[in-house]
Amino acid sequence: MQGSAGHFVVKSDNMKEICDSTIDVLRNAGVRAYRRGSTDKQFKAEGVMGNKFVALLAGQVPFLSLFGCFSRVKTTVKCMRSLNEEDDSIHLFIRVVPLMELRDDREIFLITQDLGENIGDNAKAKRVYRNITKGLRAAGII
Repeated sequence: MQGSAGHFVVKSDNMKEICDSTIDVLRNAGVRAYRRGSTDKQFKAEGVMGNKFVALLAGQVPFLSLFGCFSRVKTTVKCMRSLNEEDDSIHLFIRVVPLMELRDDREIFLITQDLGENIGDNAKAKRVYRNITKGLRAAGII
């Protein structure tokens, strides 16, 4: 699997507060985040980090893609209430995956990226995931 993913169980019953705090944490981590459907039982937020043109130019410089500093990543956060009615917990799913340079589609190893780019893209995805989880911990969500 490329990128990073995590599942957290939050002991809370206030979905709106979790949603607003999560969007703020994503934006503070440098992700251009937006909501994609929100109800009182679930919400989804997505965001992209990185510039298409800069990522394309960085791919033209040898060995620069190994560092992943100019890679693009997509962050998806899904949040839903527990299906058990007696449980007041909220499940928070976070996924950060590398994106292609010019399209908002996921990278495919050895088809749209080489080995060096794969290493750099996964390193960038892990850094972004770590920043998001640190922000969620600082906000008291997880």
